[in-house]
Amino acid sequence: MSFRLAAGPSPGRRSTRLAALALVGVAATGCHEYVPVSTYPTAKPQTVEVLLNERGRADFVNRLGPDALSFVGTLVSRKDTMSTVRVQEVTYINRSTIQWSGEQMEVTDGQIRDVRARRISRGKTFMALAAGGGGILLFILTRTITGGGNVGTPGGGPSPNPS
Repeated sequence: MSFRLAAGPSPGRRSTRLAALALVGVAATGCHEYVPVSTYPTAKPQTVEVLLNERGRADFVNRLGPDALSFVGTLVSRKDTMSTVRVQEVTYINRSTIQWSGEQMEVTDGQIRDVRARRISRGKTFMALAAGGGGILLFILTRTITGGGNVGTPGGGPSPNPS
């Protein structure tokens, strides 16, 4: 009785599988954008971007710092004109950002210029998938044309009759 050990996938197949997994990762995460909402999102928790008006910037100068433009966070609750958000990031007028660790802030409608909800962008996700798929196709074609990158004998070792 003889046993054969499986050698496992070839290096070319492993590379192709890794590239395919990377493409699946891009598809799973998608590309997001913030879109204006006419009313506050009803699904909680949901990621929102809150753009402050002049009053809001003045009211939060001690908490967010001067020139805060907006903040991104998770909408925790909404009652009447008051919203509670767990802040993850603050953006300033000069477009610099500071990461926060989820501190809760209460903000009223009178302090807000606009609220945007986070959504998956179909266009951006399609473009990312198309670019990733094109890269994988190019990788596979290049490996096929060049013979898969094998050097020497099929086992990858030195040639049996070196000259």
